[in-house]
Amino acid sequence: MDLNSCLTFVTVLECGSFSAAAHKLQIPRSTVSARVASLETRLGTRLLRRTTRQIAPTEDGRSYFEQVAPAIRALREANERAMYSGTALTGSIRISVPLDFPFTVLSKAIASFRASHPAVRFDVIVDDRVNDFVADNVDMAIRG
Repeated sequence: MDLNSCLTFVTVLECGSFSAAAHKLQIPRSTVSARVASLETRLGTRLLRRTTRQIAPTEDGRSYFEQVAPAIRALREANERAMYSGTALTGSIRISVPLDFPFTVLSKAIASFRASHPAVRFDVIVDDRVNDFVADNVDMAIRG
């Protein structure tokens, strides 16, 4: 199965023309036409009635669109979520600082970072012992 051909076919029907689909997909109109023709050949049926002015789905085309469009939309949404989730930092950062560390310095640094990444939480551990990063689940330690 060629997902590019399926995506192209769905986009053609959503946009209403080969030209609009080509623009949306950022590919040449000839590629759109070739992908739809390839899909029709592979399926062994015509999916679209074409004239110089308009396109319309055949009965098979309408049925195929109704079956594949939800899957194509789900793939688009999954891609968008994946791209978005990759840009936003989330989670927590555990920082260990000594008892005599000036907390104002740390609080300013944390506030500055959180302005850009509000979904990140900070856990500050104040003690003078040497940390085992793995056992203590510490991400960063500041020592003098």
